[in-house]
Amino acid sequence: MPGYLERLEGEAGDPLAEGGAELRALLRGDCHLHSDWSDGGSPIEEMGRAAQALGHEWAVLTDHSPRLTIARGLSPERLREQLDVVADLNTRWAPFRLLTGIECDILDDGSLDQEPELLDRLDVVVVSVHSKLRMDAAAMTRRMVAAVSNPRADILGHCTGRLVTGRGRPESQFDADEVFAACAAADTAVEINSRPERLDPPRRLLRRAVDAGVLFSVDTDAHAPGQLDWQVFGCARAEECGVPAERVEHDLDGGGAAGLDPSEPGQSHRLTVAPRGRSTGCLRRPRAPGPA
Repeated sequence: MPGYLERLEGEAGDPLAEGGAELRALLRGDCHLHSDWSDGGSPIEEMGRAAQALGHEWAVLTDHSPRLTIARGLSPERLREQLDVVADLNTRWAPFRLLTGIECDILDDGSLDQEPELLDRLDVVVVSVHSKLRMDAAAMTRRMVAAVSNPRADILGHCTGRLVTGRGRPESQFDADEVFAACAAADTAVEINSRPERLDPPRRLLRRAVDAGVLFSVDTDAHAPGQLDWQVFGCARAEECGVPAERVEHDLDGGGAAGLDPSEPGQSHRLTVAPRGRSTGCLRRPRAPGPA
């Protein structure tokens, strides 16, 4: 555990969250974290080593896409460079593996903010709304449905965009039932964002997502190593809202990260929704080949 969180727990004498330990024990990785290549505060290597120190077998680096200039979103050229950096790190980290990914902006029309052939190269694509958060509900619904229905989308990030601390920010308005139905139809997971200022989706929407039959991904959206411990907050909310453990991504298809040869780039990394020791389905779908 990072030092400052350990000190906080020691002073309080209490765990970081009420509940969530059982689900947290099943998780082998984290699908949403940032580095100082975009708006994170630490180098890629530091984030990866912190995830490994927590006992994760893998983590997904998901820096921002080009449109989010305020967060130093990665141009196609910078993303290609980052893929080379990650590949080099993985030659030294076995059995831990840092997977390639992106937090890709959902543009106004529902399209994704990165070159399709680059998205095809990534292990995990998180799609999120970061602009025009107060768009009309009908337009926002169309925008989100288009994005989660895209075959390159794997996870819908922080779906309402709300902030619940500080000055706060209200939830975006959209037809949650329609969006979650689209997620279920496309096997796009709904993120349970564990950041204390987000805790997104809200409980009422999380329960509706359960009813819709979607897959889930409990992620930290960490921007610093100490924030990787926040996953238990999302796990606690998942347990509270009746999220079935069998619908939360846990593992890597084919036996977990230890079963992959980190010296061989381009392998298929499928995130499964199976608890340890079983395999019932995949969160990660095969990519259609990009243009030559």
